[in-house]
Amino acid sequence: GLSDKPEVIRSIIMATALHNIEGDQRLSDKDGVGGIDASAAIAIVERGDWSDEFISSSADFPKTRYVYAYAGEQVRIVINWLSNPNASYSTDMLPADLDLTVYRADGSTFVQGSYSFGNNFEIVVFVAPATETYVFKVTAFNYSGSGTWLGTAWWRGKYRIAPDTGNFSSDAPPLGHHLSVYPASWGQGDYWRSFAIRSNSSDHDLELY
Repeated sequence: GLSDKPEVIRSIIMATALHNIEGDQRLSDKDGVGGIDASAAIAIVERGDWSDEFISSSADFPKTRYVYAYAGEQVRIVINWLSNPNASYSTDMLPADLDLTVYRADGSTFVQGSYSFGNNFEIVVFVAPATETYVFKVTAFNYSGSGTWLGTAWWRGKYRIAPDTGNFSSDAPPLGHHLSVYPASWGQGDYWRSFAIRSNSSDHDLELY
């Protein structure tokens, strides 16, 4: 289903280039946005944490998306949009300069933003300060060309499990959900208690490592 969506594929790969080889983890002169992690990219596809949309100068901006994250999880969000070459491919212009901004659940408290220019992508990386649904908005700083396609992908990593916090999935992906426990979140008096409920029409397993 993604074979005709290069803008989405690129966003997925960039969102899961998690190996920070050198320098800044978002925009480095030597390793770009990081080294590719193909397993993480597959997980994004299985989770459905991506979107694709046709946009134009008359589109209603901002384009708003939502991602839920637990406090302490690192979130990466990437957008990509396509250029518009002419019939002879002698010119290949970007039709727009788009920006990406992330807000807390109230939709107005600023978290992180990406406002580069001269390229066709933006990327934000932040550690969730609280357990809530974050709002990220795509805005058009400038739109001077014809319509194009906008692809978006986001990565929450291994879902963080904290005391008295549950994890619910209405449709577990084939690789399952990878859950991570942070020792600093748990006192000596805390104990593990895990269970999973599934319908009898499917088969899921629960494992502790």
